[in-house]
Amino acid sequence: MTGTMRSNAPQSSQQMPPRDWWAAAQENVYAHRKRLNFIVDAIEALRVGEGKASGDLSVLDVGCGTGIMITLPLASIGYKITGVDIDRDSIEAARRVNPYKNAAFLQGEVGSLAAADERYDVVIASEVLEHVTDPPAFLRALRTLLTPKGIVVLTTPNGYGWFEWEQYLWDDAGLGGRILRWHERWGRFTQRLKAPIKRLIGWQPAPPPSPPPWEYLTSTQNTASPHVQRFRWSRVKRIVTAAGLTIARAGNSSPVCGKISHFYLRNRRAFIALNAWIGDFLPRFAAAGWYLVCRPGPSGGNILCLADSGLVAQAAAHIERRFGAPPTLLVSFRQLRQQPSLALRLLLRRFDLAVAFLTDIEAPLYRDFILSYLFLLRASRKALCDSQGHEVGVGLLGGLQALARCLVDLVGFPVVYGTGRWKAHRLMRSRRTPFPARSASGRVAYLRANLWQESKAGGSVAHTTGVLLGLRAAGMDVTYVGTADFPPARRLGAEVSIVHPRLRWMRNFPDLPFLAYSDSFARHCCRLFRDRPPDFVYQRYSVFNSAGAWTARRLGCPFVLEYNGPEVWVARHWGTRLFFEQLGDRVERANLVAADLVVVVSEALRDEVTARGVPPDRLLVNPNAVDPARYHPGIDGGPVRKRLGVEGRLVIGFIGTFGLWHGAEVLARAVRPVTEAFPQAHVLFVGDGNTMPKVREIVAADGVGGRVTFTGLVAQDEAAGYLAACDLLVSPHVGNPDGSPFFGSPTKLFEYMAMGKGVVASDLDQIGTILTHGKTGWLVPPGDVGALAKAILTLAQDPELRRTLGEAAREEVVRRHTWTAHVERILAKLIESGLLPEHGRGSHAA
Repeated sequence: MTGTMRSNAPQSSQQMPPRDWWAAAQENVYAHRKRLNFIVDAIEALRVGEGKASGDLSVLDVGCGTGIMITLPLASIGYKITGVDIDRDSIEAARRVNPYKNAAFLQGEVGSLAAADERYDVVIASEVLEHVTDPPAFLRALRTLLTPKGIVVLTTPNGYGWFEWEQYLWDDAGLGGRILRWHERWGRFTQRLKAPIKRLIGWQPAPPPSPPPWEYLTSTQNTASPHVQRFRWSRVKRIVTAAGLTIARAGNSSPVCGKISHFYLRNRRAFIALNAWIGDFLPRFAAAGWYLVCRPGPSGGNILCLADSGLVAQAAAHIERRFGAPPTLLVSFRQLRQQPSLALRLLLRRFDLAVAFLTDIEAPLYRDFILSYLFLLRASRKALCDSQGHEVGVGLLGGLQALARCLVDLVGFPVVYGTGRWKAHRLMRSRRTPFPARSASGRVAYLRANLWQESKAGGSVAHTTGVLLGLRAAGMDVTYVGTADFPPARRLGAEVSIVHPRLRWMRNFPDLPFLAYSDSFARHCCRLFRDRPPDFVYQRYSVFNSAGAWTARRLGCPFVLEYNGPEVWVARHWGTRLFFEQLGDRVERANLVAADLVVVVSEALRDEVTARGVPPDRLLVNPNAVDPARYHPGIDGGPVRKRLGVEGRLVIGFIGTFGLWHGAEVLARAVRPVTEAFPQAHVLFVGDGNTMPKVREIVAADGVGGRVTFTGLVAQDEAAGYLAACDLLVSPHVGNPDGSPFFGSPTKLFEYMAMGKGVVASDLDQIGTILTHGKTGWLVPPGDVGALAKAILTLAQDPELRRTLGEAAREEVVRRHTWTAHVERILAKLIESGLLPEHGRGSHAA
């Protein structure tokens, strides 16, 4: 990471530079940069968890010296910080070099702050604990300075580590003086050798460099205070516990540091980098010092909690409610996957309790691996918990069984991986043969094989519901086959068959469970349709799944693939990168090649699929659509407005699953300029998802929380009521992060149009084609906050413009973009291609 720390003004959270602001060359043998980064990480975790801006956090640096090491660097990125030290000269020096209004320096002791009833979100005591005579009392005093959710950040040297031994040799054993005198004599000798040469060439010394900026200084003025404590790690933990604190996070400094190391190795950049890095992997006793994040809590409880990424907050609340104390350490499974060193370090630590928190403890994916990892942890008690309140203890027998199943999966890995590649190869290389002649049945099989938990709202649900609606309207008898029950299918009169993901094979490897589930899904479909083959098999593609292709081949009927985007690309840029990317891409391409008809939602996807070898005559560009009977201007939004407390306001609405492409953060940044210019405006964010924390952070940083309402996730059936509660609707999509064409066809856009509301949207690929600027919507450049705010204000201040835009948009979407028309285009293409007879469109077709 790069960046500088030269700005003299506090910065808002969205403008904050990278945490690693010092250039790598500015690290030293003492690992000061590493220590500072640890402190910033701790503060940032608290700030994000609290949803605050950097300027809203109050930070105290105890024993700050001149402030150069911690206080001023933190002030430079916007934190409100106070440095306190007992040494008057250090405080005066700090005030002289302080350029920041958000940094203050006080001369005094911690006790005086406690007496004045001061409270701070973060209290930092870096390299202070070893100087005080009563460490537990000192830490208790720090604890009294905390806000209810505050943290104490400590750093202290290992009293029996490398640093203390070098200090002893340099100061007490007199080695430092000898080293300096020897180098002084050597320097004088070399100068005498160089003098004649300098006179001969007329050498002139370069002017002395200007004093370095304070950011790069590496010491304080108050360095003479002796160490009166020598700590082992076990004693540090006892002292922290005795002070009523729990260790939430701990880290090591470098293994080698001290005055001798610094004297000889200060210019050895490769050594310094390796020295700082290797400290993360050492046991505590081998580190020269330690970094700790502590929280107020009950003594003696050392709790590790592992959780799914989306369940971290819920897991922390469950642990505190269930076990009477918050988790000492909270780690997501994604962190373990991305940081193998962290997974190894946890195995070396000892915990009183280790808990893995899941959505469902009976879910098969990675369950054995999680059980095995819990079993290997050094904890007095281990358990699996889930959000439904279930709990299972992890004992010797269960742990050994889980390890055995993981071993079986490991042995079977080459078989499953090789079979997956072979099947993809067969699909791509197989010859296309004519389908057997048989009378049309009017039946269609709709496959939705999502191995992960089904979404309850969002574009995928709307699309599936819409296609089912169109098929039923065309007179087709539909059988829906999915991972879980899909209520809209039952409501539409479709037969529903569920393929439960009861995986007993390859469930502990990344990505490969999708292959195993694809096989079981295909076998289920073949059995289900063996005696009554459908006219065609329609599958909404999901990663690693080729069940539709194999089912259609074995039944001898056409295969229609709905392709909404490259799943490998989506995982890489918008989610967690696939472990077996090459195989995922191979299976995806095999499905495209094997399909008799590929339905894509945009021109960009058509170009991508064509480039992957699919002939244009087997492609249909079919944008998303809407059910105009469910989304219409006649819906009364009054009850929702009343429930949300936004009556009498001009409501600006956004709905979605808060994906990275939705641009919800762009809208969040536009709230402040819009509400400042139009005070009666109120923004409604409907839904939840990955970018919601960032959106909340922006809203909090801009101080516009009172002008925004977050509804959380809303069921798909209730979405129209929330849209009806809005006066205008926003679709602020942003382009793809790698600069490739935006391939989406947002369902929200068509739902907005059907509501007859004024729409502000990004002029981005298909969105700019569906909407006509000034006629059916108001288009703005993607990602342009200023243009978005200006467009919203234009519609907000002109009710007549909103009305005319909304009426024209409603007329356009009803005429061209309904789900009935969407499915009619698919059926017409099948008939045109000879894949479906004209009379095979259904016994109930008009």
